[in-house]
Amino acid sequence: MQTGNKPADSNVKETQVVSGIKVIECEYNVKKPKFEEVIIERPIFVEKKIEVPVGTEEFCKKAGETIAETAMDYILKHLDKKLEQSISKRIKEIEVPKIIEKVIEKKVEIERPVYKDVNVTVPKYVDKEVVNPVFKNVEVINAVLKDVEVERPIFKERVVIQPKFEEVIITKPKYVDKEITVIHPKYIDMKGNPDV
Repeated sequence: MQTGNKPADSNVKETQVVSGIKVIECEYNVKKPKFEEVIIERPIFVEKKIEVPVGTEEFCKKAGETIAETAMDYILKHLDKKLEQSISKRIKEIEVPKIIEKVIEKKVEIERPVYKDVNVTVPKYVDKEVVNPVFKNVEVINAVLKDVEVERPIFKERVVIQPKFEEVIITKPKYVDKEITVIHPKYIDMKGNPDV
């Protein structure tokens, strides 16, 4: 007598028994098994010590370190975001203070000003327009004169009215030979320029 849904023909096992009796073992596929409830009246629990498998301690350490690093990274990112938002919000709320300058003119008389020498390493010169400068004659002692190369000087004619000539004593005059070209007066115009 066979029971079950459908035998699997590929896995059939026959066993020859005495007196022509055969035992046939077949595999059956059960699609919808039926589970029945079994009432357990008195379960017996036996105490047993759980043994720790090898490598569990190292695994727990690494797992704890990984969890701690992940949690710290998340907390720091969250705090940085909150801090940035609060700072930007606070900056928007701050109003720009108005600075009012009051200029009070007072006349202060200085009897004896004290001037001190200050070393200036790298002075910074700024171009500034000067209107009506006042020039005063100042005595310069031990002036340092340096030759400065001028590329394109511009010479302008200027009429000097009542020039003042002063006598200069020349101690050791130096005479230099120079060639002079003589031009006939008829080739010179009224202004003294050669007529080309």
